[in-house]
Amino acid sequence: MRWSSVLGAGWGGSPTGGLIVDATLQRRQRYQATVAPRVRHLVATWPDAATTAGFLERLSRDDISAVIRWSGSERLEQISAIAGVFRDLGIDTVQDLRDRLTGGAEGAKELRSALRKIRNVGPKTVDYIAILAGDPTAAAVDVRVRRVLGRAGIAAGGYDEVRAVVHAAASKRGWRLADLDAVIWQAGA
Repeated sequence: MRWSSVLGAGWGGSPTGGLIVDATLQRRQRYQATVAPRVRHLVATWPDAATTAGFLERLSRDDISAVIRWSGSERLEQISAIAGVFRDLGIDTVQDLRDRLTGGAEGAKELRSALRKIRNVGPKTVDYIAILAGDPTAAAVDVRVRRVLGRAGIAAGGYDEVRAVVHAAASKRGWRLADLDAVIWQAGA
């Protein structure tokens, strides 16, 4: 399940606060059972969190742990840290995020570097944020992608190597990387 189907909206209609929560909670969680209901509830409960500024305002006065029913402080801190990076880089909307990721190598590199400085935000989470933002060149390598490649007899090593295999397959077929990533991700369920 990818972001657009969680809310039944297109990439541009995705609220920034929901995207941040989705990206933060997805690590080692069952998406349908754990992440999607929390993201839906946040978006419904905090409609003013559609922008980074609105989300940060809500975080400053309300208890997000109660809204998303999450008690682990590590992920809650990560939510605040990602929102802070967005604020510091002038990213207020999902469109701003997509523009930063796709508008030029330097801006994307700065964003990715800032996000990677946050504890437990690795290349997969950064790539997942790009997918949620609608970056058509994004693919996030997770256990599902590795499972599908393994079934196909493709022995790829580290994160960058697996991502390169998926990228090469999409390029060879003339497909958008994000579309192939989504199909592989669904097949790995």
